[in-house]
Amino acid sequence: MPHTTYGLLKTIRSHQISSPSVQATIDTGRPNACNLCHLDKTLAWTADRLAAWYGTPRPALGDDETSVAASVLWLLKGDAGQRAIVAQAMGWRAAQEASGAGWLAPYLALTQKDQYDAVRLIASRSAKTLPPFSRDQLPRGNAELLVKADGTFDATRVNRLVRERNNRPLVYRE
Repeated sequence: MPHTTYGLLKTIRSHQISSPSVQATIDTGRPNACNLCHLDKTLAWTADRLAAWYGTPRPALGDDETSVAASVLWLLKGDAGQRAIVAQAMGWRAAQEASGAGWLAPYLALTQKDQYDAVRLIASRSAKTLPPFSRDQLPRGNAELLVKADGTFDATRVNRLVRERNNRPLVYRE
């Protein structure tokens, strides 16, 4: 299972067992297990799967939640806890196999100037698990990952999300 809780300069598996819920993710900000493995998928994708498989009601989602991979949203505009959890998930082999690893390096590189040392540390650990980066590995035309058809990042959207980052001070007692 994905690591969904942050503490002690790392992420850990929660002792709470609950069914994945996009509504709970929206309400609490806690990343859900589905999107921590399927890093390349949106919250809308998860909501659709949960509705089809279990009849879970699909919550109302904003434009970003329907068009940008949840991991990308959390890493770019989330709070420090979300950024730490996603940075760790990007180094998790199971998530890399489910989502592909070729697109992760540039996103982890964006964390190198994060205001939180822990986020930078975790992202650095995850980056070491990735194969050498080549721009050719980026999935061209993948709007959910903010990659344009020519293989470049949609800098306008990336920068907007970073500007919207939740930079509220967080204190985790460890």
